[in-house]
Formats: sequence, C-alpha cells, structure tokens
Amino acid sequence: MKLKLKYFLSFKPVVIACIISFTAYAQIPDPSFESWASGNPTGWAITNSPSFKTVTQTSDAYAGLYAAKGETISINGIIIPLSI
Repeated sequence: MKLKLKYFLSFKPVVIACIISFTAYAQIPDPSFESWASGNPTGWAITNSPSFKTVTQTSDAYAGLYAAKGETISINGIIIPLSI
C-alpha cells in the first residue's frame, strides 16, 4: 500500500506541471493578431498611447492577414520599449 502511494505521489508534480502548461497555452488572446480596435490588438495589454505607438498593425504576417510589429522608440532621448 505504501509503495503505491509513494509511486502516485512521485508523479504528482508532473501532472500539475502538465495541467498548468495546458491552461497557460489555452489563455492566449487572439494569437494571430487578426483583431484590432482603434489601432491596438484586441485582448492584449500594450504600451501604446495617443502620442506614441510601439506596437502597430502590419500585413507582413507569417500566417493570416495581420501581425503585430513592435518597435522600441526614443522621444526626446527617453527610450520607450515595446510591451505586449
């Protein structure tokens, strides 16, 4: 009995890791960047503001019609990195 319990408990971390990885993969919003609203990809938190855009829509896509193009920009010597 103890051997079966010990054997079961040794696989518990593997099972938990698999569940977490499948859950994390399933939660990617619009992974192909096909949906855009007001110049921003729908479902993504990005660093765009009305005065600058670090993430823009492009038709240079690997698959589908659109992709997200990210750029690090400099405004008055201040570096603004992209963030998706």
